[in-house]
Amino acid sequence: MSEQITQAFARARVRASPHYRLEPSQSAAAGSNPEQSVWAASLLPAREDWRRAQLISRETAELLLALREPGPLPGAATPHDGARLVLDGILELETAGGFCSGPEAYRRFFSGELPVVRGALAELSLAALRCAAALAVPEPELLSKCLYRYNTRPVSPAWLRRFPDAQAVAGLFQAARRGQVESSWTTFLNLPAPGVSWRAWEQPDAPTPAPGAPTYKLYISPAPASVGAATRAVLALAGKSFAPFALKAGHDLPTLLRSEKLVVYFRARDDLFEAADRLRPALGGMAAQGVPFTSELFGDGLVSWGVDPGSTAEPPGPLRQASWRRWITARLGSAMAAALAAGSTAPAWQYAIDRVRLDGVTPETWTAPAWFAVPGTSDADH
Repeated sequence: MSEQITQAFARARVRASPHYRLEPSQSAAAGSNPEQSVWAASLLPAREDWRRAQLISRETAELLLALREPGPLPGAATPHDGARLVLDGILELETAGGFCSGPEAYRRFFSGELPVVRGALAELSLAALRCAAALAVPEPELLSKCLYRYNTRPVSPAWLRRFPDAQAVAGLFQAARRGQVESSWTTFLNLPAPGVSWRAWEQPDAPTPAPGAPTYKLYISPAPASVGAATRAVLALAGKSFAPFALKAGHDLPTLLRSEKLVVYFRARDDLFEAADRLRPALGGMAAQGVPFTSELFGDGLVSWGVDPGSTAEPPGPLRQASWRRWITARLGSAMAAALAAGSTAPAWQYAIDRVRLDGVTPETWTAPAWFAVPGTSDADH
């Protein structure tokens, strides 16, 4: 990938896109918010097409001013930077047929090889992307939502007969609430969004991530009837040096039927891996549902992990998200919408995969970018 991208810029000139209008950032000028002030300007599309509004840094604004006339990519910008700016329509790349950007420039940077799928969850994620692309609706928010909720089971009459009310769902957690296993945990009901109900546990004395640091998340995705047993296994980790500081489990039928039904929170990645190894015997034999766009452990789709970006890992922007899965599906949905709107010759799902590669994502395993763990080193915006 890197060699093809490097060669693309070695043979061609680039220019600032004439299809954007640059508007200086008022918040940056005022300096009232240090997080917002990182953005020097906004780029607004001159017409309605596949391009979306962009926030750009002072460095990118200076790059665009330097490229008002076509020329080679300046030395301060790497070919990796250039490819991202071209695919997002901010820069245009010269070809024999004129200047191009966005999905039209895709083949200049990527060979179009199919991703190497590794494991059940990678297969599931690829199926989610193909399903969303098949909708052929170039609306980023809709596509992102479809990707995020993929592999959710419908609330069917059969499930309603099995779990007709809140009391029936609460019965799953009766075993987890009994005995000393919960003695060091504080439990409460948390309703963070309409239509989603969680029962959450916290260890008040457990170390939590430092302000601005990432949070590591273990996803356990069994069949709904096994959520109580899986929760009890996690609660039993209390007091261990690698124990989580919190967990949440679905507390109503729609949340139980999500793929992301039991989430365990850790301060450090090594603690997460140690806990996963200790949990493996207790979770053995549980049927897996599987959480798309998470990194699989143990090869059966039951247990996977991800990392939420720290609050200072990237400045505020239209695609910033506090959750890993919302972060990745927002970017995939945005890229897929651009490909669909532009009539890309590459499949929209494949274009989206390669676009997030440029953000540091490893799509073969859906591993988050390394810069998530390093505050102030964002590599995903402009």
